[in-house]
Amino acid sequence: MPVRLTAKIAVLLSCLWVTQYSFAESSYSLRGPIEASLAYETVIRTPSFNDHNDGHMWIAEMSKMTRRYVRDPAQRLRILALAHKHALGNQLPPGLVLAIIETESSFNSRATSRVGARGLMQVMPFWRDVLGHSSDNLYQTETNIRYGCKIFKRYLDREDGDVSRALARYNGSVGTIKYANKVIKKWRRFDATLPLDSDLVLAQR
Repeated sequence: MPVRLTAKIAVLLSCLWVTQYSFAESSYSLRGPIEASLAYETVIRTPSFNDHNDGHMWIAEMSKMTRRYVRDPAQRLRILALAHKHALGNQLPPGLVLAIIETESSFNSRATSRVGARGLMQVMPFWRDVLGHSSDNLYQTETNIRYGCKIFKRYLDREDGDVSRALARYNGSVGTIKYANKVIKKWRRFDATLPLDSDLVLAQR
């Protein structure tokens, strides 16, 4: 049975995630007062965090999980906040967007593939003519995440909410399940609310 994602489920996942962690636990995920202060300011400035306590817990845990990729705390927190903002803006679970970023670029904003895909979410340059302007810099953090979320949402709508097939289209690997399985497995790490059934790990198409 394919994994299907609706707007209602996406929002529910983003809300339920924080119930897995206490505020006290989140403080241990941030290293020192400077990073804690940066996290607090990031949450306050990001409108997608409707509840600041929940936002602090989410960003603290995600910061811990992505620290090995992005050593600079300011840059790391910025990526997380923008992923959260543009994920919810496109009715996507933030954890899924983070899983795509980790799979595509390992959180390297300067990544370039052998076929020319660029940035965190490995966006192909032709998308600038479809979604924006030819002068848009796909290595710029917010631009790249904004494009990546819009592209994936297009594919998700095209596949009637089938996450596995949408991921395959995003990666250009329609007809195979390897890429989708890899992303969904990472998604589970980022989102503690996902069910433990095997349907979310092994795509059926």
